[in-house]
Amino acid sequence: MAKESGRNKIIETIGLSLQGNDEMILNSINLVLVRNSILGIIGPTGSGKTSFLRILNRLIEFDEGYRVSGSVLFENRDVFDPSVDLGELRRKIGMVFALPIPLPMSIRHNLTFGPKLAGVKNHAELNDLMECGLKAAHLWDEVKDRLNLSALKLSGGQQQRLCLARIIALKPEVILLDDPCSGLDPISTAKIEEAIINLKKEISFILVTNNTKQVARVADRAAFFLRGEMVEYNETKNLFTAPKDKRTEDYIAGRFG
Repeated sequence: MAKESGRNKIIETIGLSLQGNDEMILNSINLVLVRNSILGIIGPTGSGKTSFLRILNRLIEFDEGYRVSGSVLFENRDVFDPSVDLGELRRKIGMVFALPIPLPMSIRHNLTFGPKLAGVKNHAELNDLMECGLKAAHLWDEVKDRLNLSALKLSGGQQQRLCLARIIALKPEVILLDDPCSGLDPISTAKIEEAIINLKKEISFILVTNNTKQVARVADRAAFFLRGEMVEYNETKNLFTAPKDKRTEDYIAGRFG
């Protein structure tokens, strides 16, 4: 695959490695997220996919005993530069986890809490951010008449879409998705997939999942990780129909993993 131009790169990792507990978790990952696209990362459990995501906005720093080497460039700036504002970095690179984690407050406050912390004080603007986030996550019609209800009262699929809406309300540039549909029903999964496909006009996504079919459906480019190594990276249709590495072919065919 041709090299991506610098203009199109929003995140690039160069020789990115992660070591912890006397083992190499990621080994020299060179990968590019193209602006306004969806990058899918597949691979068996233990291949380093979630760790890779947690490095990109430095959530890995909450884990003890891990050492990162190499570079992560976000808009051509190293995220590990000491001058980087971590709060701002995590606003620009948001993350949705495998299990929904709504705040123990109303739906409305789940959506306005982050923008308030970011300095938004105007009531009308907060309402607009809330509504836009919920509409983008295909949740507005389901909750617009009960915004003061506790978010914990929502179903699991609704809670996950709420978490996506909460990130969207912060106007991020990148959203990291850590197997966000792993516990969801097909209808909720379809709504999240539709949301991220529509949103890539404004936001870039990295989707980590064990569901190869999901990556085939939604991702523009795909990477296959195995035991901390990036085995292959290509346009999704090429990686799935004509993989260059036998290990990629075997994983996609379900012969292991």
